[in-house]
Amino acid sequence: MKKIDEILSKLEHCLLNNSYESIETETIELKDLSGGDNWKQLYVAICAFLNTDGGIIILGVNENDKHNQYKLNGFNRQNEDKLETKLKSSFTDENANKL
Repeated sequence: MKKIDEILSKLEHCLLNNSYESIETETIELKDLSGGDNWKQLYVAICAFLNTDGGIIILGVNENDKHNQYKLNGFNRQNEDKLETKLKSSFTDENANKL
């Protein structure tokens, strides 16, 4: 878990100091999920990670790389059902078994 600790520490530093350092990589994604088609983008990221070597998705953070800033939007409890139910039932293995 050392990698996730380093990523979260870097993100925390950027948020506290209103600074910006690119965090996303081929295996790290930040997802806001506060509106629009962000949920669809979460599904796309998960699918990409499932079809490669995996990855880490950090929810509740908006990355605005054009303005070099992050915004912490947090977790909305009204979206818990999407994470617990809909997300889990959206992916299957090659035998159509739900993941």
